[in-house]
Amino acid sequence: MANILIGYDNLIDEALVSDGSWIAALPLGNIQDRELGLVARSNGLALGATKFVVDLQVFNVVRVIDIVRHTLSRDARFRIRSSTVSDFSAVGVDSGWQDVWPRVYPFGSLPWGAPNWWDGRYTDKEIGRQKTELIYILPEESTDQFWLFEFDDQANAAGFIDIGRVFIGPAWQPAMNASFGWSLGVEDTSEIEVTLSGAESADERTRRRVLNFSTDWMEEDEALARAFEIQRGSGITREVVVVQNPDDTVHLARRAFLARLGKLDPIVNPYVQLNRTSWQARELL
Repeated sequence: MANILIGYDNLIDEALVSDGSWIAALPLGNIQDRELGLVARSNGLALGATKFVVDLQVFNVVRVIDIVRHTLSRDARFRIRSSTVSDFSAVGVDSGWQDVWPRVYPFGSLPWGAPNWWDGRYTDKEIGRQKTELIYILPEESTDQFWLFEFDDQANAAGFIDIGRVFIGPAWQPAMNASFGWSLGVEDTSEIEVTLSGAESADERTRRRVLNFSTDWMEEDEALARAFEIQRGSGITREVVVVQNPDDTVHLARRAFLARLGKLDPIVNPYVQLNRTSWQARELL
């Protein structure tokens, strides 16, 4: 189990984005808008259309990437590459072609005869009722300037792909993992109205994931230079990406998401040379 990871300081807003083919009414620049419902839409499904390049322009560190509110289908694949040069003649990071939707159900956890019994992936119905995210965690930090995103989804029934937002930025993993006692829950803000007859009417709203955890064994430098600076820089409004266990490939889609910090707990010094603080990550919808 890898230590919890918090991505912060999204670099996409100051970057230059280009390449691919995106319709004029929903241009590629929409991935730089924090409104997740405002999407960029590809002009068709050709490999040359469903790609884009991010130029970070100046020195920056990248560790985690999140493609948010996408409409990539169940059989889609992706590839992410980085380079120090704009033509990608020298490649740093190369994810290789990977499934956008990998196995999320351990073998034996689905009833026999289920349509996804063999591959253990989400069904189309399950994909359709969630906020879609594609999270890629780099094996180590990269300072490359140019990033190429490619998507192979040529059988997508819609005839195009949408992308709502891109997160690309650094991340912090505490030297000591989050303590036991973490909680992952679902917050449902739907409203139920009860009529005089006793019948119920529901105003259904999107459900939000909430992750609570604490980092209890930080030395002073880590507590102040990392945890405190993330709190001060992100506040309760800016985007973070929380990944509870970066090594977990099966449950990554459940325990990793774009969020904001729901509260800013102080750095506490309970023991000599040790510091702690608590965190709450509230999913952005």
